[in-house]
Amino acid sequence: MSDNEPSATEAFEQLRAEVALLRRAIEGLAAAAVETAAPDYSPTLAGLRKAIDGVGERVDGLAADPPVTSNQMAAGIAAVAAHARNEGQRELAQAKGALEKGVRDLVQAAGAVRAVRTDRRRLVAAAVGGVVVGIGLWTLLSGPVARALPETWQAPERMAAATLGLPRWEAGRRLMAKADASSWRELAEASALVRANAKAIQECQKRSARRGRGATCEISVLPNEAPNL
Repeated sequence: MSDNEPSATEAFEQLRAEVALLRRAIEGLAAAAVETAAPDYSPTLAGLRKAIDGVGERVDGLAADPPVTSNQMAAGIAAVAAHARNEGQRELAQAKGALEKGVRDLVQAAGAVRAVRTDRRRLVAAAVGGVVVGIGLWTLLSGPVARALPETWQAPERMAAATLGLPRWEAGRRLMAKADASSWRELAEASALVRANAKAIQECQKRSARRGRGATCEISVLPNEAPNL
């Protein structure tokens, strides 16, 4: 503060004088308003006076307080700054803690997802392995088990037909054709020839029975006969 600048006490005294002067001016205006026929400004002036009185009381209170030095003001500003800094650090720590917790939760959730996927893959692998082992055991043991059953049950034949998904007659034809194509062709041609000459063969068998010896039979062979059993 320079030497020409008034002190805080002098400034408050000047302000108190100005407020007192303003109060007297308002009182004079109120008296003049009563003596003349001008509009009644008494309520307005009364309110203004009340406000000025309040300002005067506040000025008196400030003057009564000990003057604030620059060091006190700096200390107050430093205290406010420290408080704000502490609040900011506290909020930052809370935000950091919330972020770390969120990251931990995310890591735990990712680990849980990986564990579920791993368990699922293991379960699928175990199921596939069980199916493969079951098929292998069935392939190895179904034949011996079926043959060990009573023959009247026809278990092997039924299993073969069921495996091919065909009636047993059709399944037998397919098995013979796949096992030996040449023999199956001969069998099919012979069967077709017998069916085509069934009546002639029956007559020949009767003659042979009457004579008690073999008989010569005449049969017909059709060209390009498609064998089919």
